[in-house]
Amino acid sequence: MPAVPAGSPVPRLLAAEGVGTLLFAVLTLPVTTPGRARVPSWVQALGLALLVVMLGAAVRAWREVVARGLRPVRAGARGGAPVRGLRGQAADERRTRLLLALYLAAPVVLAPVPDTWTAFWFGLTVAAATMASVSLAWSAGARLGRRARR
Repeated sequence: MPAVPAGSPVPRLLAAEGVGTLLFAVLTLPVTTPGRARVPSWVQALGLALLVVMLGAAVRAWREVVARGLRPVRAGARGGAPVRGLRGQAADERRTRLLLALYLAAPVVLAPVPDTWTAFWFGLTVAAATMASVSLAWSAGARLGRRARR
């Protein structure tokens, strides 16, 4: 996977997504356990609000990536630095477009699921928290790797 350029908004977006998802999981896991009769409506409203906020953040990041254009990249010891910059920008655009599609599809796919399927909602929340933790750990590891190379 190509490295994300330094001025890119995508790492900030992914970090915000991970932190928001973990906070959502911490707040909602105690009330969505499979033993409950139904998921409270405030949990569904909070999840929808999180999706809407993250959709707005993804749109803003995508606009920033597209408006910035091909960023100037420092020439390293070898040639080809502009190619790496173009690959990084293309990767940023792909990531943000994928996030936009997922954020738009999630409410459509999850709306018909009844609130009485507490095991489903609990499993989905645990899976989302796990993926957010892995994403945050991976991005922290990548950040530490970049610092070590400097």
